[in-house]
Amino acid sequence: MRSYYGPRGPYGTESEVIAATGQRDWPITDSHAEHNAARLQEAVTAAGVEVGSYDQRILSWLAGYEPQTVEVIAALIARAGQRGIGSA
Repeated sequence: MRSYYGPRGPYGTESEVIAATGQRDWPITDSHAEHNAARLQEAVTAAGVEVGSYDQRILSWLAGYEPQTVEVIAALIARAGQRGIGSA
């Protein structure tokens, strides 16, 4: 599975995640938080998750982490949504 950030896992190493995010190609002044927020939003949308205001607050907080951490979380959300995990 791919997004414009690259494959969505599963990942075996941090190097795989860094390569998948393409962060080596991001400009030095580029905000990782903007990329991260977009990636998280892409994942919850792909998973069909309804996001409440507190959920959004937590997603915004998570967006402040390094891209490789955010990518793993986003990939887990997206893959869980594809498999219908948590569906009744």
